[in-house]
Amino acid sequence: MNEEYSIVDALVELRPGAQWTIEKRDYNRLVWDSTDTEKGINVGVNTTPPTLDELNTKLTAMNTAEPMRLLRVERDQLLNESDWTQTRDNIRLNDSAWKTYRQALRDITATITDDAVRQAMADDRFHSSWPTKPS
Repeated sequence: MNEEYSIVDALVELRPGAQWTIEKRDYNRLVWDSTDTEKGINVGVNTTPPTLDELNTKLTAMNTAEPMRLLRVERDQLLNESDWTQTRDNIRLNDSAWKTYRQALRDITATITDDAVRQAMADDRFHSSWPTKPS
């Protein structure tokens, strides 16, 4: 389910709050608005469009980080789903197994270093690299 980021995503990241329009995600069709339309003044820091090189560098960084971001999203969901096991009024015989499972989930971003595996795990909660949830 990994979709690459586009020039639009990079523009938003590089110049938050800037006003611009673009046609067909084509840098050559980028129209930059460097004035605050309410006040009719130059808005400062976001007044210049990023260069094509800046955009390409940002796109590469965003796409490179995506498998890790998706892995964290899925990991956080699994942690949230097991939060109930950590309440002290919920004593279980397998308490240590849940603690071990949850620690393995927290460690997953350091233990899984292959982006292809990270992507596969983000796409499939039952991927063999995920820690086994206690029963």
